[in-house]
Amino acid sequence: MKKLASLLFLSIYFISAKADDFSHLGSTLNYSDSLKSAKKITSIDKALKDPSKVINLELFIDQTGANYKKFCNNISKFSNLRKLYIVDYYALELELPEGLWELKKLEYLSLDNFKNKKVDGISKLTELKYLNLDEFNFASIPEEIFQLKNLVVLDLSMNLLKELPLSISSLTNLRELELTNNCFTEIPTNITILPKLEYLTINNADFSGFLKPDMNTCENTIARFPDVLAQMSNMKHVACFYGVKCDKAMKKQIHEKYANITFDK
Repeated sequence: MKKLASLLFLSIYFISAKADDFSHLGSTLNYSDSLKSAKKITSIDKALKDPSKVINLELFIDQTGANYKKFCNNISKFSNLRKLYIVDYYALELELPEGLWELKKLEYLSLDNFKNKKVDGISKLTELKYLNLDEFNFASIPEEIFQLKNLVVLDLSMNLLKELPLSISSLTNLRELELTNNCFTEIPTNITILPKLEYLTINNADFSGFLKPDMNTCENTIARFPDVLAQMSNMKHVACFYGVKCDKAMKKQIHEKYANITFDK
């Protein structure tokens, strides 16, 4: 049964990870023309034939980590990279590549399942608009992230966050915040200092505990009515009911009070 569950997780994970992102904004972000028109490269060997021309690179790290090692050894050659999507698919617990923060043209960076890794130097990526640091086991958001003034989408799913610091106010262009499976006991009040926030996800993934029993995850809850949403004039969609403990009476009250906001079921 355990083996079957593990296989099922890998299947679900692979299918979902094939998508470019999980955001509401997705491809509608105002990326550069070169990124919008760039062909996605998924083979490191193909990418290394002319790395300076690679704009969009997606790597699902193989079982041995060989394709990732090739990328790390040649990272400085990818000088024009705008989009980088890497998934540590087999949870090999690999180090982040040296030179990652020198890819200063990056507009989109998604690093999935790199547990307990520091991101010192990430503030150098000043062009970033989309950042996903899924499953890094962060108990607090690294302060350098708050220097990324152009961020529009920030995904910190599957971490160990309990609060949003006041420093998040520096992300003045942030329109979407993804906090699936963290440790919040309410919708964080500091979202009110994000003036452009339109989309907030604070759900729980239904498979996280069952299919990944070794994963150090929390679950979000809604312990009291989220009056904070009344201050969010730009909010369009809040995902806070999926897998989250919230009684029917509170759900009904939330729907009634915030008729201008779309909620998940």
